[in-house]
Amino acid sequence: MASDIAHAVLRLRKATERDAPLLTELEQSAGLSYRVDPEIAWVADGENLSPERYREIIADGWSWVAEHKHAEPVAFIAVTREGRELHIWEFDVRIDCQRRGIGRRLLQRLIAEATAAGLSAITLTTFRDVPWNGPFYQSMGFASLAPEKLDARLAAVLAAEIDKGLPAARRCAMRKALQS
Repeated sequence: MASDIAHAVLRLRKATERDAPLLTELEQSAGLSYRVDPEIAWVADGENLSPERYREIIADGWSWVAEHKHAEPVAFIAVTREGRELHIWEFDVRIDCQRRGIGRRLLQRLIAEATAAGLSAITLTTFRDVPWNGPFYQSMGFASLAPEKLDARLAAVLAAEIDKGLPAARRCAMRKALQS
C-alpha cells in the first residue's frame, strides 16, 4: 500500500492553516528515519514544531504540501521569506512514502516559484552527512556554507539548533542561488 500511496501523489498545493496539525504528524513520521543513526536517533522522538508555529510559517505563503489522490497530505515543505531569500524550516515526507521522488518534486516546485518571484536564494540548515539531508540538497544544487560565510540569520538558526542538542560537527547551513 505504501508504494500505491506514494505513486498516487497527484497534487502539490500551497499549505493552508488547516494543514498545521497534520504537518506536526508528518514531521513525527519522517523523523523516525533518524533511528538508523545511533548518534542522532533521539531526533526521532524529539520535539516537533507546534501547530501554532506551522500556522505562522504557512501564513507567509511559501509552504507547500503533497497530497495523494484522497487529498491526504503525505509530505510538506515549510518555508518563510527572509528578505530576498526563502528559508526552509522543515521539509518532511511521511516515512512510508520516502524515497519515491515526492520530496524532490516539492523542492523543485519551491525552486520554480522562488525563481519566478525573482528571489535570490533558498537557504536551510541540515545534517551534512545524513543521506537524505546534505547529500540530497547538494543533488538539488544547494552548497554548504563555511562558518565564516554565514550571515547573522543563518548563524543564529544553527546556534539555536546546537543549543537544543544537535551535534555541531554534523550541522551545516546550505544555500541555493537562484537565477531569474
